[in-house]
Amino acid sequence: MDALRTARFGRALLLAGLGLTAATGVGLWGWPRDVGPSFAWPIAAPLTAAWMGAWYVTAAVSLLAGFREPRWARTRIVLVVALTLTSTSLIATARFLDEFALGQGATIARLIAWTWLLVYALLPPAVLAVIVAHERRGGRAEWRAISEPLLPATRVLLGALALAGLVSGIWLSAAPGALASHWPWRLGELPASVVGTWLLTLAVGSAWALAERDWARARIALVPAAVGLVLNLVALARFPGELRDGVSIGLYAGALAALLVGLLAVAALQRRAASG
Repeated sequence: MDALRTARFGRALLLAGLGLTAATGVGLWGWPRDVGPSFAWPIAAPLTAAWMGAWYVTAAVSLLAGFREPRWARTRIVLVVALTLTSTSLIATARFLDEFALGQGATIARLIAWTWLLVYALLPPAVLAVIVAHERRGGRAEWRAISEPLLPATRVLLGALALAGLVSGIWLSAAPGALASHWPWRLGELPASVVGTWLLTLAVGSAWALAERDWARARIALVPAAVGLVLNLVALARFPGELRDGVSIGLYAGALAALLVGLLAVAALQRRAASG
């Protein structure tokens, strides 16, 4: 039986997402002091804008890989991650809608705010429809075929990421107080909720990869995370004056570096196991 291929409407959605995330990510990460204050809501902290930009760039890399990958079984996880991000972002938007520049501020800010609202209102049902359509067309039958089983080290890393992302993501999204007060830079409630959406996305992506049990199907969403980790480490070096004093800076930078090393290590181990 031939592998199910991603339909044109699925590839079109991936391409549209690629354009949106790439443009947003490059702008926020490259020029956070300029783009942040005129974003959909005023982002005061450059490190918050750079954080978002780094992960939007990561999402763009993953979406590009999904667009280039013809097999649905290997693209599925990209859409699952996209569904998580868009759904949690929509919830955060609804909670803090009055802080968005929908009827006030500069023209560019209002345009971005309405674009943000439209995109996050339309994308969750669109992404869900693509996933359901492909699973019904035969995607479910391909779950049993595992070509590159996850190594124990990979499962440990993914389990730790899923747990840490879930706890911190829910914490920052629902009641950020204590955790936000110890964050390496200042986070208001809306920025904390947005950071939480990305952490929840990381958690779901890691948990889904564990459920897939196949590195060949999981790496398309996991390996690009190295891009976001590197960009966030660079952002810390770019804006040292924005950081708070205390051990949280060291813990945060150490966690990013450790995760980067761990991700690259398991990728190398999985590659070796597949070739050997």
